Amino acid sequence: VDMVAIFNDVVLAARGGTVSYAGTSGSWTSIATGKGTSFRYDFERYNYNGTEKIMIATGSDSAFSIDTSYNVDIINATGGGTAPTAPKFVASFKNHMFYAGMSNAISSVIFSGPFTEDDFDTGGGEIKVGDVVTGLKVFRDELFIFCQRKIYKVTGTSSSNFALAEVAKNVGTIANHSIQELGGDIIFLSADGIRTIAGTTRIG
Repeated sequence: VDMVAIFNDVVLAARGGTVSYAGTSGSWTSIATGKGTSFRYDFERYNYNGTEKIMIATGSDSAFSIDTSYNVDIINATGGGTAPTAPKFVASFKNHMFYAGMSNAISSVIFSGPFTEDDFDTGGGEIKVGDVVTGLKVFRDELFIFCQRKIYKVTGTSSSNFALAEVAKNVGTIANHSIQELGGDIIFLSADGIRTIAGTTRIG
């Protein structure tokens, strides 16, 4: 199984490029196909306009959202600008959707405008870091950008005041799904074992 998530009070699962949800009778209903077999989908639940949605990235195809009626919306810059190409990672921060892990922009994080997933023109933008991005995590009003050998964080509320700061150098994560909040901290798997953001920051 490539992904398992609880969404809209049902189990949402992906396998072999197909996303399905479990019905009350135990049957599965397919809602998206041909999404690639990355074996590790990334997803984010969010609500920008009163409708609960889940954003899914596979690294093999365009990111796409699913709403509570199980409608699938492909992220293709309907609102303007240029959409990210096959991102691996997604995160909702300050009512903007952030995308990373694009093969054609390995050191960039692209974000949408406020309260939209697919407008990359009005209020959207790009943050470039000095390393290959390997994961995203929102924690305590900050967006952490994990790379292979560095960690950054983004603060602020919009494109007018988003600010990038280095959190740690010579350490990053090798597995984005290892990035988890635990005990008031973030843990992650680095090349030399399990680390925490607090401990890594102190070491510097």
